[in-house]
Amino acid sequence: QLAAIGGVSVQCAQTVILGRHDLRMTTVLRLFAALGRRMRISFGRTLETGLEHIEKLVKKLEKSNNRVIPGEEVFRLYDTYGFPYDLTEVIAVERGYTLDKDGFDNAMQRQQEQSKAGTKFVSADFHIPIEWQESTEFIREALSVKTVLKRAHEIPNESKSEVLLALVLNKTPFYVESGGQISDTGRIVGSDFEIEVTDVKLQAGTYVHIGTLTKGKADDVVLAAMQLSTIEAIVDAEHRWDIMRNHTATHLAHAALRKVLGTHVKQSGSYVGPDRLRFDFSHHQPLTPDESERVEKIVNEEIIKGTPVKTDLMPVEEAKKSGAMALFGEKYGDTVRVVSVDKFSKELCGGTHVENIGQIGPFIITLETGVASGVRRLEAITGREAVKMMLEDKKMAREVGTIVGRQREEIVKGVEQLKENNALLQKELKKAKTEAFTGGAKQIGTEIEIDGIHLITHHFGETDRDIMSGWIDKQKESSQAL
Repeated sequence: QLAAIGGVSVQCAQTVILGRHDLRMTTVLRLFAALGRRMRISFGRTLETGLEHIEKLVKKLEKSNNRVIPGEEVFRLYDTYGFPYDLTEVIAVERGYTLDKDGFDNAMQRQQEQSKAGTKFVSADFHIPIEWQESTEFIREALSVKTVLKRAHEIPNESKSEVLLALVLNKTPFYVESGGQISDTGRIVGSDFEIEVTDVKLQAGTYVHIGTLTKGKADDVVLAAMQLSTIEAIVDAEHRWDIMRNHTATHLAHAALRKVLGTHVKQSGSYVGPDRLRFDFSHHQPLTPDESERVEKIVNEEIIKGTPVKTDLMPVEEAKKSGAMALFGEKYGDTVRVVSVDKFSKELCGGTHVENIGQIGPFIITLETGVASGVRRLEAITGREAVKMMLEDKKMAREVGTIVGRQREEIVKGVEQLKENNALLQKELKKAKTEAFTGGAKQIGTEIEIDGIHLITHHFGETDRDIMSGWIDKQKESSQAL
């Protein structure tokens, strides 16, 4: 029924789906009411398809006397039909069923791993043997540590000019890619070798450091591992700081978006690198220029306050009850890290962050676009990249001001005036060309006679079609055969 009604009301949707009101459904219905007609039709079809699938599942489970909907089926609803997990849970509870949350999380994780498989470097082809599998201690607060080199292996590499190695340490200061934040880079230095670390992978709880040999021989590194030699692992500090600025700014942007657009905004994915941050979020329409400016302003005003960034370890359920935002579909352990900025932002996050938001520097939104139905994407820069853009913009404004002969505050008026003058000149030029080309048949063009037929040609260069048409019409007015 919902799919057939383009203008379905919130009350109708509420009656068909639940027949009751609860907090989660209120959010769904409020968002539903805000959608345009075309998207309401699409959402209605999603509901209809999902409800049909759930009905089939319920009938199947009734025969087996099972009251738990398998996680794989819940994930199929989410992945194939776009049916939200929360909505499936609400409907299931209404019918007296529960969901296999662990099964859903496992299916989600498998899909995320498969989607990343196509973008791995050659290093991803290396998988550590079973005897390598042991947990690595991550030293979060340090940028360099003295540690033991436990394993080393040369990775087959097509490039003959580079030697690629995989290393395992007993403890490491290198952050491994997780939660959208990319891995650290840096160096591993031994007594007679040095390796430039370009990537870090997590395999079976083991941090695998991938890097290129810049000093020494591969055999030296393997021998050092066999001897359990002490080496130094050094994180690229500038690279880490750029990432931390962007990661903390991502949290601030999330909070600002919820303030400007509403609490229906939820994170749908992210990328945090040294060059930029990318934040995907749930929202049904593009941001207006005013909304984008408000988000940017709110974030920068928070940064100026210089509030300390606080990190706490607590049980996951306690963290959620405290109001910390959790990423939908993300799998958390029993104990989680909660990163908060006073009362402005509070999220579950295992990434690295600045100590004080004043260290982020300027925050500039560079892009806002759509990536899927109901999902928007915001990209922004901070710190050194933001300062670089500001200086480039300042230089550009100065150069434009010189061209139009205006001061900075009057540049826009100067460009507008230049545009108007150009349009006027183009109009006058067109008029002059028209008068010149149509002034007389004998004056413009080359004329030859072929068997009594007069052929007149002329090369017009960049003259527009209207002028050429006028010239042709002028020739047609002559009494001779053309």
